[in-house]
Amino acid sequence: MLNIGVVGIGAIAQKAYLPVMRSIGNVKWYMCTRNVEVLQRESKLLGRCIPCS
Repeated sequence: MLNIGVVGIGAIAQKAYLPVMRSIGNVKWYMCTRNVEVLQRESKLLGRCIPCS
């Protein structure tokens, strides 16, 4: 399993690369952003994600 961290998941990330990230298997994602609401929403959508703030 590969561990990948993403810092900043704002509007561009939500439209450009987060949808692609959902299709990549065998990866544990670590996402970090200052906006807790966005962090919770996107980590639920991504699934195998560990939210960090």
